[in-house]
Amino acid sequence: MARYRTSTGELVSKAYIDRMVRITKALVLSEQREEYGYNFCEECSKSSGVRLDCAHVESVDSCQKNGYADKAWDKENIKIKCRKCHQEQDGLDIRSSFSQAGAAVG
Repeated sequence: MARYRTSTGELVSKAYIDRMVRITKALVLSEQREEYGYNFCEECSKSSGVRLDCAHVESVDSCQKNGYADKAWDKENIKIKCRKCHQEQDGLDIRSSFSQAGAAVG
């Protein structure tokens, strides 16, 4: 089983990282909803009629590879973005995703 080093030198499994990321994403969404009464894209401020994602500023893969896996679940490294802003951040082709409906956290 693959293990990744945290900034303190601790070794953690991919399953642990994934679990902590899921917990932190839910926390980020919950804190925004508690503070403002609704969730919205931190980039463009859209809230209704758009998919919202929890986007990593620095990717989970990069955090794992660079020896600070714990940054993957750091609240400061996770931003709420609409699908369009998230895909623009990641450099993906956004045209193909607009036909999909629903909400996603990922």
